[in-house]
This record gives sequence, structure tokens and C-alpha cells, in this order.
Amino acid sequence: MTVLLRHRKKYLVLIICSLSLVYGFSLDIFSHTVNGAAIDMLPGNKVEQTELRFRGFYGGQLQIGKRLLLNAAVSAKTGNLFSDVRFRDIVSSANLDEASLMYRFKVENALAQWSIFAGEYEVPGSDSFIKKYFGTEAFSSDLIKKETGFETPALFPLNGVGTSFMIKYAVPLANAGYFYYNEKYGKKRLNADFRIAGVSNILISDFLFGLSLPFERKDANGNDVVMVIKRADIHAGLTFLIGGSPFFNLYMQAGLARLQTKPEAPEKIVDFSDLYFLFEPRFAAGTSLFSVSLFYFPEHVYKDIPYIDRPLGAALTVKSLPVEFRSGQGVFGCITSVSAANPLTGAFSGFSLASISLKAVPFADIRIRNGNFKILLPIRPLKYTQPKEAFSLSLSYTIRF
Repeated sequence: MTVLLRHRKKYLVLIICSLSLVYGFSLDIFSHTVNGAAIDMLPGNKVEQTELRFRGFYGGQLQIGKRLLLNAAVSAKTGNLFSDVRFRDIVSSANLDEASLMYRFKVENALAQWSIFAGEYEVPGSDSFIKKYFGTEAFSSDLIKKETGFETPALFPLNGVGTSFMIKYAVPLANAGYFYYNEKYGKKRLNADFRIAGVSNILISDFLFGLSLPFERKDANGNDVVMVIKRADIHAGLTFLIGGSPFFNLYMQAGLARLQTKPEAPEKIVDFSDLYFLFEPRFAAGTSLFSVSLFYFPEHVYKDIPYIDRPLGAALTVKSLPVEFRSGQGVFGCITSVSAANPLTGAFSGFSLASISLKAVPFADIRIRNGNFKILLPIRPLKYTQPKEAFSLSLSYTIRF
């Protein structure tokens, strides 16, 4: 009898495992990947002084059934490849940009999603949240687009390790809440953010407000404690696209990366380097699209994009409508910017020719089937005596499956 029961238990386990496998393989599984690579060349006064650098990106999404999604994105970059003829001791770095697990389900007539994430996730300033949940076309400024990786940088990063909950209603409106841990400004922090976004025929809006709680593990007497929170920092960001036509609209962004309620000396309640704004009217004439941009960006933004060198300035973008050819289409244009340091910060030492950056970046963006090939030729006319500063070339290729 005992032997029979043991056999029945084995059969029961086998049946359960078999049914689980059948159920698992019966689910529809979809995958989507984005791979990108870029080469930057900086010419020198002599051939041997030329620099060549590499940047790479991989992003993938796996959807299992209708409810479960997994995202992962990693990037890498190197120093000068010509620094070692054997290609061995070359400075390089890699970064986990995003890892997330999302579970979607219905709540009456609304779509809900619970997520856990590490890295950057639905960052403010990017159009990723609107595109993901409302299915719109990309609408971020060309001025802050990158060649590889996430198309637009975070104007202030929403990154760390945490969880979020999103709900999208039957009307085109969505709310999201984020709770996550990170380390910024030299302190460990707990963060709680709230987001509201919506889409209509003439308006796209995305607003995020959050609290950041720096904490310590020791009290005023030096004793170990679970947590000591002495203040709450505030951050907020707003993005608007006004106008229902892709040829005539107004794009605006503004925000604050950090407001300290009780700053420690010598810090301030608000530092100008933590502010950002972008005001960009867009219009069309003939077969060309134009945009005029007034901007002030944090350092981590303007140092990561190829079109501007300093935080405060203006830019003019001129580009063609897509030009069709036999196997694809191309967009051709130029972004010209004038930028300088903010005169209200300590980094400003007075206006001079050396403190102003004039930069023109002709580009070609060619799409062939699933791939995008992009050429940038940054030119700084005021740096004509320094070839490495005056001219550079960037080639990138991104493919989607």
C-alpha cells in the first residue's frame, strides 16, 4: 500500500509539471530588441594624434502572454581605441541602463501595471512614458536626442531600485506612482514620486512630482539606528506638446531636479544647476521642418548629447521631410547652437569669445528596413586652430527586431 501511494505521488507530480509546461508553452511569447553601435572620430594635428572611440547599446523586451513583460538594456563605451595598438589596455565602461519586470492586469475598465525595476525607468523629460502607454509617435526635441541607447536623456534621473504602479483609464489619462532607493548627492535616499499624464487631439502633457528622503544609519550621538531622516527634498518636472499638427506645434519642458527644505551649509535651497527648461516652437515651410529652441540643461544632459556644449543657449534645427528612395528613406538637416555657462552660477567668469560655444552639426538619418544609419559632422568654427575640437565625425547604426 505504501509503495502504491508513493507511485501515485510521483504520477501526481509528473502530471502537475506536465500541465504547467503545456500551459507555459501555450502562451504567446514575443520579443523585441534594439541594438546600436557608434564610432566617434576626433582628428588631431597629426595622423597619430587622431582618436577613435566606440559606444554600444543593447535593449530587449520579452512579452509572455498578455500580462508579463521583461525589459533589459545595457550600454558600453570606450576611450581612444588607438591608445593601444594591441587593443588590450583600453579604458572602457559598461552600464546597466534598465532591468524591469512588469505585470499587467485589468481593473474594471482600466489597465493596471505593477513593476519592479533597477536602473533608469520611465524617466522624466523623455517621451517614453507617453509612447509606452498611449502609443503616440516620438515627439521629444531633436536637440536632446542621442544616437544610441535611450533616445532622450533623463532631465533629472528617476533611477535606482524599486517598484511602481501604473493605471491607465478608459479615457486617455494615466497615473503612476514610484517608490525606489538610490544614492545621489553623496547620500542614501528613499524616493516617492507621483505622475499624471494625458493625451488629447491638441495637447500632450506629462507631470511628475516627488519627494526624496536622504537618510543616515547613525543618530546625533553616533549610535547605530535603523534610519534617521532629517529633511525631504523635492523634485518636479513638466512636459507639454501643444498643437495637434506635426508641422505646427509648441514643445515645452521645465523642472527642478532638487529643492532642499533644510540645506546643509554651504548648500542652497535651490541651486541654478538643478533647474532646467526647454521652449521650442516648431513649424514647417515647403518641404522643410524648423524648430527654434531656448534651453537651460543640467550638466549630465548637455554632456551626453552631440549638439550643444554648454548649459544655456539657443538652437536652430532645420531638417527635411522624409525623402523616399528605393530601399528606404532619409532625413537630412543641420542643428546650429550657441551656448554659454549660466551667468548666475559660480562657474561663470564673464562673457568672452572663449566662454561661448558656436556649434553646427549637419546630419543624415537614413532608414533601411529595420535599421537606422546616422552620420553627424560636428563643427565648431571658433575652434579652428584646434582640429580635435573644431571637427569630429560620428557614425552610428541602430537595428530593431
